[in-house]
Amino acid sequence: MKDNTTAELLPHVKFLFEIDNPSLEECYRHGFLMSQEGIDESENPFSERGLREAEFWSQGWWDALYDEKPMFSLEPTLSTHLYTNAQKIHWSEEAAINEENFEPQKPSTITTVAKLAAALAGAFLSYQVMDLIA
Repeated sequence: MKDNTTAELLPHVKFLFEIDNPSLEECYRHGFLMSQEGIDESENPFSERGLREAEFWSQGWWDALYDEKPMFSLEPTLSTHLYTNAQKIHWSEEAAINEENFEPQKPSTITTVAKLAAALAGAFLSYQVMDLIA
């Protein structure tokens, strides 16, 4: 019996994982194509699997229904790159379409107040311990 190394088995494991866990782009693509074929929206195959997958499927379905340009390419792309054994396997994902539209989040007032209170409590306890020792 031949000993299988990790490098030999990894592509098969990835293939099986991708079948059971499609990416959000694949969910969108599937919904888009199903709408073009005339399948009803109530037949969303991801409605019981996960909320995000179901949302992307529905978004693709509605985009095709209104004849909008698809958000993602309808042709699947290979996003896995295998490197030498010295390097790790690297998954590269395409950037989200609206990634540049998000504003950086500002720290909330509650977080700032909590950090200040923690610093003051730490200073007070340090003073008490130094006073107890001295």
